[in-house]
Amino acid sequence: MRWVLALGTVGLMGLYQSSLMVSLPWMIEHSGLSAGLWSVLMAVGMILVVIGGPLWGRQADQRGAGPIMRLTLGLVVVGYMVLVLALIGGGAGWWLIGAVAMARLLHGLGAGGVFPSTQRFLLSSRPPSRWSVELAQLQAANQIGRLAGPGLMAVASLLSVPLGLSAIAVAGLALWVLQWRQVGGVTGGAVPSTEPVTPPGWRPDWPLYLLALMITTWVGLLQFVLGPYIQQLLAVDAVAATRMTGYYLMLSSVVALVVGPLGHRWLAGRHGLLSGIWLSALVAGGLVLAVAVTPLGLAVGIALVVSGLALATPWYGSLLRGRWPAAQGQVSGRLTSVHTTGYGIGTLAGGVALEWAPEQALLPFLVLGPLALVCYLAHRRQEVRRVRPHRTGG
Repeated sequence: MRWVLALGTVGLMGLYQSSLMVSLPWMIEHSGLSAGLWSVLMAVGMILVVIGGPLWGRQADQRGAGPIMRLTLGLVVVGYMVLVLALIGGGAGWWLIGAVAMARLLHGLGAGGVFPSTQRFLLSSRPPSRWSVELAQLQAANQIGRLAGPGLMAVASLLSVPLGLSAIAVAGLALWVLQWRQVGGVTGGAVPSTEPVTPPGWRPDWPLYLLALMITTWVGLLQFVLGPYIQQLLAVDAVAATRMTGYYLMLSSVVALVVGPLGHRWLAGRHGLLSGIWLSALVAGGLVLAVAVTPLGLAVGIALVVSGLALATPWYGSLLRGRWPAAQGQVSGRLTSVHTTGYGIGTLAGGVALEWAPEQALLPFLVLGPLALVCYLAHRRQEVRRVRPHRTGG
């Protein structure tokens, strides 16, 4: 049951995020609010995730992950339900803006603790030798949720977009109820450990955290602009754009689901080759996306970029967690904070791009690969500095 609850929780987070992103063209048209305002509303709760990630992670390390997971998922579920009700309730103007802002604040308050607590919840019952496998399974579950969201919304767009959003809201409520019934029986208090549970400051690993920030900034940009970009590029209506965005996001989830686990399995221990592949994929994919003017070009660019992300994200995540195994909740909380900051910056940047230069909204992908290379080289330099004193002392 522990495994089911953990994978279901991260899967639901992927489902929530992707269902909203794919529905963005409909949400903009139905609400009458501009793309720029929606970018602000979608990002408004992210400051709480940024602040709350490390704090919730510390609580999961010290007090036990199960209760934190249950509490934080509940906040996310309620936030999603408030958002859906605000959209289908027929509200408009300041009332709708206030309701959506409240929904996103609730989401932000809880989302900062979902991933740190869920990872701690699952890993506390596994030996360290199994951690990388379990983390890969959690990532796969999140990608399955991201795949299911566009699929469900693409089908729902044939009938009713609000119906699809409502069904997803009900599914989240059902999982939350299951957590309340089951979590108390499968987890105790804090995970005992004789190791220190506080990792050092951010400075020793700043290139990896900067890489995480940069990657998620570009992901946030892509997720926000993709639907409206497709709508204006192909001159289709909002419903058709929602459906096509769903197809593209489904493609990205399939690519991530396949490339991530298989790539890390085949390239285990070959860190130089692995890094070269994900860097090359980001460079090539960014270039293709920046100049794409056809549906095929968008598909190729997205597939390449997502392949790079699917290999890079577990790479830096495993490096950070491996250094501080007793503080996994706090490391996960830091990454949640960094990732959310990136998503927020990307979302806001996407809103600005759609308002001021919608035809060039994907142009920033030209520099994705070069910036990732700078972060990687800085990381390698930090590694040399870290190893050199030990060699000198030996």
